[in-house]
This record gives sequence, structure tokens and C-alpha cells, in this order.
Amino acid sequence: MGIFDMIESALSWYKFYVTVLLDENLEVNKYDKCGENKVINGKQCTIGWYINDNIIGHVKDKIVDEVISKIEDKFPGLVIQKGQKLDFLGMEIFFR
Repeated sequence: MGIFDMIESALSWYKFYVTVLLDENLEVNKYDKCGENKVINGKQCTIGWYINDNIIGHVKDKIVDEVISKIEDKFPGLVIQKGQKLDFLGMEIFFR
């Protein structure tokens, strides 16, 4: 496989994944194309991703669970981390 094929594969995955999220009425972030936002129950829900690693935030855990469930419907077998301390792309993220 040549470098061009790898670039094309990454672009194909990006386009496909963005379409999946747009189907849930999320909008691509105008400042970072690997993030999408949607206002749910008056509060912003944000999904950020790098390839197939995602981070999702909303003030209500129930909303996060609902968004994860919708993504899991399209991609069964996901590994999900939840809690106040997460490992995301080699970073330890702490929530208060």
C-alpha cells in the first residue's frame, strides 16, 4: 500500500464518520474539523475525535449515554470509558 492509499483511506473514514454524526444532527465545528457540536436540552454537546478515538461531553450524563448509544448502533463493540479520569490519546483527563 502506498502513502497515497493511506491518505485516501483516512479521508474516506473521516467523510464516512462525519456523515454518521451529521445524521444525528450534529454540526461540524467551524474551528476544528474533528469535532462536532449540538445543543441538547439547552446545553452544548461536543464530540471530538482523532481517527477512531472519541471524547464526548455534556453536562448531563444521560445525554452522553444517549449519544454513545446512537454511535454504538452504527459501530457495535466499542470500548467505552466513563468516569472522572479518562485516558484519551495518551493524555490523562480529569473531570471535576
